[in-house]
Amino acid sequence: MAVVVSVTACAEAYESGDDEGADAGGARAPELGQVPLPVVDAGMGDAATGLTVGAVPPGGCIPGQCLTCDAEGRVALPPDDPTCPSLACNTLNTRQLRREGAAWICENLVYVGAEARCERPGVCRAPGDAAGCGTPRVLQDLRTEETCRVIEGCQGQTPGTVAPAPPGEPCGLAGICRADGTCDESVADACGLFGGAMICDDGVHVNGDPYCDLAVADGSTCAATCAVYGSVCLAAFAAEAGAPCVEGGPVGCVTAQPHLRCRCRN
Repeated sequence: MAVVVSVTACAEAYESGDDEGADAGGARAPELGQVPLPVVDAGMGDAATGLTVGAVPPGGCIPGQCLTCDAEGRVALPPDDPTCPSLACNTLNTRQLRREGAAWICENLVYVGAEARCERPGVCRAPGDAAGCGTPRVLQDLRTEETCRVIEGCQGQTPGTVAPAPPGEPCGLAGICRADGTCDESVADACGLFGGAMICDDGVHVNGDPYCDLAVADGSTCAATCAVYGSVCLAAFAAEAGAPCVEGGPVGCVTAQPHLRCRCRN
């Protein structure tokens, strides 16, 4: 004899079993043969995508841009994705100038590593992101150890060029660099009165007095500096920390500045 089963009765029995399988918090027990997915803490994932490398996201792992899934369905991050825009790493190449003893060196930092265009699951790096371009190689563009020669430029995309050192820069045993890039060691003899001082130049002042220009960086005045050597101040000029012999704008002999070029009567 055939057995007739009521569809309505089956539905009621299923609903009853569903309620009984729920715990106090309302969570439904997994059916036989199901493996529950691990719950992903939203605080552990990326704020924008909600994805965490190594975790199984709710609803399963779906491959996409900068997103792959391993055999267990966990989120994985590929290092690169050809659908992402190029990082244009070559635009990050830059030059830097450094000094090594008596040598001036212009270096070129070149990004030659493979692009890693994926920043995090589902997100491409922005073009120009150095983090995806690897460590740059340091190549030597230019080097000079010539007396009274320096490298100018060598920054950003600007290459370096060898040029004369600023006039007044020390050179040799006790000389100074001239504007033409030569080292004049005769000034040490001409300004022997100022032994121990940094001599920037010598010459004849407009009033006819011979003079020696000294670089001063102790915050005193030129009047006081010249007096130390038994001389008097004929003129004073502003100078710079990186170029102590530069002849800047005129200042008074009794003006105190961090860096001065003092013209003392010889």
